[in-house]
Amino acid sequence: LARSALPKSGKLRPILTDLRAEIKKQLHQQVLHKLQHSAISASGSIFTLPHEAESVLERQASGAPPSGPEEKGEGSLCFACLLRRSGTGPEEGGDGPEGDEQISSFSFLVCLLVEKKNQFDTGFELYLPDLLSFARSELLPLLEQLEDRPSSPSSGSAASDLLNFSAKDAEDPRQRALYLLDNWYSTTVEYFTRCVQIFGNDLHYVLHASMLGKHIATVDNTSQGSSSAQLCSDTQRFFEALSILKLVNATPKTESDVSVEILDNGEARVTTSSGATNKYCKEWGNVLCKASGCPFITRQKVEQKKFKVIKQLNDIKRMVDSSTLDNHELYRTVLYLREDPNRDVLLAILCADDEERSEDTVHVLQILQEEVATAPIVE
Repeated sequence: LARSALPKSGKLRPILTDLRAEIKKQLHQQVLHKLQHSAISASGSIFTLPHEAESVLERQASGAPPSGPEEKGEGSLCFACLLRRSGTGPEEGGDGPEGDEQISSFSFLVCLLVEKKNQFDTGFELYLPDLLSFARSELLPLLEQLEDRPSSPSSGSAASDLLNFSAKDAEDPRQRALYLLDNWYSTTVEYFTRCVQIFGNDLHYVLHASMLGKHIATVDNTSQGSSSAQLCSDTQRFFEALSILKLVNATPKTESDVSVEILDNGEARVTTSSGATNKYCKEWGNVLCKASGCPFITRQKVEQKKFKVIKQLNDIKRMVDSSTLDNHELYRTVLYLREDPNRDVLLAILCADDEERSEDTVHVLQILQEEVATAPIVE
């Protein structure tokens, strides 16, 4: 559901929606209430619509009549964010708006709804960066085009337009926007499990390169058109979600030798000249493959591993600082890294840190690199 900006009159003008009147009215009321309390911003927010909304959603999909109170479910989750026209204000992602003047400076409000289930309570918010990127990079340009062009009568309902979408409609901003809105959940959430499944036994190579923030080339060698384009887009999102460097303010020092070739039948081939990987990434890949049936569990396991690596990096940084003053501490640091199955990634990220270092710290890092490079591989 995409809506135009909130003017001082306190009304929202719909641009595109595939919701029935009942849920649209309920969503409209709740969104207005949250905007008045600055609960929706450019940074995005996720909130729950009450049970009545979920009942309507379920039954409008099946064509069944509205249910009674005893049949109501868990409710629905809604992602909402405010969008500015390109070049009309500060970059997105700042603090939430305060008051009508700030809110009215935004051009669009995007709302995306999904049926609520138990696992959403601890998983859906993990995809907030993907949802924001989808709204800003893919929906916003189309919404701007829709606002700029003269209005024309619709040839049918939004639902029927979605069913009749074809390749030729990709050039029409309204049809393209409807197509994106209809597939937003698959694009921003389900891509995670798709990538785990298509990489399969080669996933550990991708994990190793992605953690280091290296660019992984994706080559499309299919004849399937839009479906292969979707897989290419999926893989790029997946690589970004795995990267740790942005979280620790580091820059990769080397290019990746890993490439992904998208094949027919939804398969992918991973090639690497160096075969760079480690025991940590192999075990991590096995865990993800076993959890690949649920995008929320899979994403949670990825975030847990990333958190563990970041914690280890902080611990090693403190050990390096102590090693500049104490040779015994340097020896302990060498032993610690030698026994870690992810030592090559940890040391590479540590050396890629963009912070300024003293000569003593640089010397310690050089010693660690030399000592760890000669250590036997942890199996």
